[in-house]
Amino acid sequence: MLCRRRCKSRASKTFRSRTTIQVGAEIFGDPSIEAELESINLMLRSIELSGINKTTLNIGHAGLIASVLEPFTKLDKVSSYS
Repeated sequence: MLCRRRCKSRASKTFRSRTTIQVGAEIFGDPSIEAELESINLMLRSIELSGINKTTLNIGHAGLIASVLEPFTKLDKVSSYS
């Protein structure tokens, strides 16, 4: 797990600060969704135990986005009126 401070050139509208703490993790050797969920749960629990109250979870995995959007590709196309 990687944890570091990140300084941005402009303050975020949400956080009103240019400095945020960023945490990242990567799993090697187990491609299962269970391993991904365990890693996310462990990270969130660690952040909670550290006393940080406001947490934003940003998942940027293309496979996850594709699987979430996949059911919508099977819907009937809605015709538009001109």
